[in-house]
Amino acid sequence: MMMTNGATGTKVEVVARKRWGHIESTEMSLKLSVPGLKAEDRVTSIRFTFERADEITEADAIDAQCRAGYDDHGYGFWGFIAEQGADGKWTENWACQRSSE
Repeated sequence: MMMTNGATGTKVEVVARKRWGHIESTEMSLKLSVPGLKAEDRVTSIRFTFERADEITEADAIDAQCRAGYDDHGYGFWGFIAEQGADGKWTENWACQRSSE
């Protein structure tokens, strides 16, 4: 499936990776609810998406991750990207390590 990045206009192909017949990326429930924050299970990591009207900083993202129950000192924090869409809303993405539980 082809998608267009609203902020940059770049077209990218979105492909669902499969492993043993299962899609490797699925939406997951957070340990603790944080408004606007969603998490995606990526087998060995968790990819967070935070959508809201105002831009957030890396410090805000780390705070949201910690409030969701994934402390950055234990789970890590990397790959922070913030983009503003054509509608003016911000989408921030980053990842952390997935625990073995």
